[in-house]
Amino acid sequence: MRMALLMALHPCWLRAKHDADYTIDKPTMRDVLPALFLLMIGIFGLAAATLFSVPTGPQYVVITAPGSSLAETISVIAHAQGGIVSTGRYSNIVVAASDRPDFVQSLRRAGAWLVVNPTQISGCYGKQSS
Repeated sequence: MRMALLMALHPCWLRAKHDADYTIDKPTMRDVLPALFLLMIGIFGLAAATLFSVPTGPQYVVITAPGSSLAETISVIAHAQGGIVSTGRYSNIVVAASDRPDFVQSLRRAGAWLVVNPTQISGCYGKQSS
């Protein structure tokens, strides 16, 4: 009696009896869509946590509007009373430094789009080979 109850409740016993009745259908977009949705939420969540966290330390990567000249980017840093550590391939991305505790907020008020820790995007602003 006990064995019959276990066999009735456990689905693998049912499958073992009727394996020939089961067929594997080709996955459709409806099957894959929930997994893709969760993947995109995860990627956007990690990107937001990385880029929008408040960086700490003496150096910061300052990103201004796309198409900004190097002079405009340096002007934003100077307005926030910071100094230039290095420039890179793109004129709107510069590594800056300051000892001011409110330097990140000053950069954002001066017009910086993003201010991030330089180790988070170190591969994005490398020198262009000539």
